[in-house]
This record gives sequence, C-alpha cells and structure tokens, in this order.
Amino acid sequence: MLAKYRWFVAFCSCLLLGAPPLVAQDKKLPEAKQILARHVKAIGGQAKIDAIQTQEIKAKMTLLGMGVGGNLRVLYSSDGKFKQTMEIEGVGTESAGFDGTIIWKNSQITGPKLVDGVEAELLKLRAVPVPIALYEKFFETIECSGVEEFDGVDCYVIKSTKANLKPIFDYFEISTGLHRGTKETSPTNQGGSEVTKTYIDYRDAGGIEFPYTRAMKMGPRTIELKISEVLNNAQINPKEFDVPAEVKALY
Repeated sequence: MLAKYRWFVAFCSCLLLGAPPLVAQDKKLPEAKQILARHVKAIGGQAKIDAIQTQEIKAKMTLLGMGVGGNLRVLYSSDGKFKQTMEIEGVGTESAGFDGTIIWKNSQITGPKLVDGVEAELLKLRAVPVPIALYEKFFETIECSGVEEFDGVDCYVIKSTKANLKPIFDYFEISTGLHRGTKETSPTNQGGSEVTKTYIDYRDAGGIEFPYTRAMKMGPRTIELKISEVLNNAQINPKEFDVPAEVKALY
C-alpha cells in the first residue's frame, strides 16, 4: 500500500512538469516561434497574459484505476514565485514551492527536500501561469520538427532543448493553435521516465482560455486533473510563498 502512495507522490511532482514525430512531407513547416505566437493569440493574447499578477488554481486529482486521489491548489505570482499543495487521500499534505530563491519540496512520506539541477530548472519554467509564453527565453533551441497525431488530432510538434535537459516535445493543434500536450522525461525517477501530458476542455478563465481537464500518463498509470476554479489576480497573502520551517532546517 505504501509503495502505491510513494508512486502517486512521485508522479504528482510532474504536475508542475516518445517516438520521433512524423515529418510533414507535403508543405513547408512553420517556424516554432510562429506556432507559439499562434497559441498565445488563441488563448487570449500576450497583453492578457501579462495582466495576470497572481493566479490561484484548484483541482481534483485522481489516479485512475488505483483508488487514490486528492485535491490540488496551485498559487502563482508575477515575480516567479509559486506554491503547490496536494491533499492526498490516505497520505496527507505534499507541497512544493519557490520563494524567488529556494526551490523546495515537503512530503509526509519522503520529508523536506531542497530541489536543484534539472528538476529545479523545469519547476522554474512551470512557475508561471502560461509557460509556453516563456519558451523562447528559457530554451536554447526551439524548432518545429514535424506533424504528428496527438490525442486524435493533427498537431505541429515543437522540439525544445537546453543544456542538461532532455528534449521536450510539445503538440499544438493545427486547426486551432491550442496546446494539446507534452512529452518529456521526468527528472524525479532514476534513469528518467517518459511522461505524456494531455490538455483538453479549454474554457474562459478571466479572459484567458485555460485547459480545465488534464491527464498525465507515466507507463501504465494515468493521473487525471479536473480543474474546478481558476482565479486570475486573486488576493494571495505573500506569506503563502514562504519556505516551510522543515525545509529551512536543511540550510
């Protein structure tokens, strides 16, 4: 039973985080920056993204077929701080955050931890409401590498690379420009495991189109997230982003 919960906690750490794509043969592929810009426009535009100073997200998590679930709350601020809190049934509270200096995790199973290296890099990228908007600044190279069917729809595939990170593949629906999914290697597992993330059910959230249903698949297991609330420019107490005492004891 404990092993099941350990796996669930490790998998949930990818929340803030394949085969090569088939190259299109019939026409020239668009540039990656054009695909990213089209997605930003499709969800509401850069001006509306920039207007988000804080964001609070609430969701229900379910590990399909395993009888494990919980509630998720994520907080963002425009200065790059974030905090993620999971209340997992049968386990308790699992959290992670970034106060602008220290990236940390705190688990009732594995204890407090300072996060660095590849895992820290990916968490920093995800510590904003719309990570796609920062891809050109964060990654060293981004390119449209082909066209592939993803979750039943034809998508442009963007391959993004940066030193010390394995390539990340993002899938953008050709007909709408929306971001439909990601394939990446989880840095939290020894040797790395491929995680496939799917984004659907885009709806308005304060002027920004937001995917209210997400799924994350690692091996035979899948976690589903059903988002219940997205609050842009929510009133968030700055102390929410403070490093917990258990983590401070590590440095």
